[in-house]
Amino acid sequence: IGVQSFNAKSLKSLGRLHSPKDAKKALSFADSAGFDRWNIDLMHGLPGQTAESALEDLEQAFALVNGHLSWYQLTIERNTRFWSSRPILPTEEMLASTQERGELLLRSASLEQYEVSAFATPGQECHHNLNYWNFGDYLGIGAGAHGKISSPNGSVIRTYRTRAPDKYISQMLQNPSAMPANQWIKGDELTSEFMMNALRLKKGCSLDAFERHTGLSLEQLDESCIEAVHRGWLYPPLESGRIATTPLGYQFLDSVVALFL
Repeated sequence: IGVQSFNAKSLKSLGRLHSPKDAKKALSFADSAGFDRWNIDLMHGLPGQTAESALEDLEQAFALVNGHLSWYQLTIERNTRFWSSRPILPTEEMLASTQERGELLLRSASLEQYEVSAFATPGQECHHNLNYWNFGDYLGIGAGAHGKISSPNGSVIRTYRTRAPDKYISQMLQNPSAMPANQWIKGDELTSEFMMNALRLKKGCSLDAFERHTGLSLEQLDESCIEAVHRGWLYPPLESGRIATTPLGYQFLDSVVALFL
C-alpha cells in the first residue's frame, strides 16, 4: 500500500492525491478484510521534510504494519516533475542522520533489514522481491512490464513491453500472441546484472548461486572482489563461500556494484 507519508504537507509536495486519513483507512481495510499480511510503502528525504517528520512517519506505521515495511529515500527520476523543476531537498547530513536513526527505530520494532529498502519481521520477507534479487525468472505482463527469462545455455533474456497503455492495447488487439521486445544479456553483462541484484540482499549470495545462475566461472569475479575486499566493501568470498557486503559496503552499494561493470 503506497502510503509514502502520513504527513499531509509531505503528500502535497509529492503531488499525491490521498490524505493521511485515506492511507490509514486503506490499511484498516486490509486488516478487516482478512489479509494475512501487507506491505506499507514509506519514503523519506522529501521536499521540506525534517528528520523528526520522517521518523514520525515510521512511528505511525508501526501501529499499522503487518510483517513488512518498505522505507527508502526519494530519488529524482527522469521524465518527472521533480526532474525538470528540482525541489529543495534535505541536506546529505540530514539524510544520513534520518537513515541511521530510522534503522534503529525499525530494529526496535523487530523489523530487520534484509534488502536495501525492505524490512520485515522474521519469516515475513517478500517472496516476490526475493525472486528478483536471487536472480529468478518472471514474466512481464501489461503496459510497461519487464520480464526475465533464463535460457539453458546460461544467457538471460530481458523482455519489455511498450509503456503507453493505448499502444499496448492496440498491439494486443491486433496480435494477442505478439512477443515482447527483448535483449540478450551475456558474458560480462551477465556478471554485472547478477551482482546488481544479488548484492541488494544483506546476506548477499553464495558462490554456487553465481555459477548456477550465470554459467560463468568464479574467475570472472576475482579482480573485482579483490578490489572490493581491499576497500573494506566485501567480506572475503573464499573464506565465507558467499559474496556479501560489509556494513561499510552496504552504505556505498552503487560503488560496489560499479566494480563489477
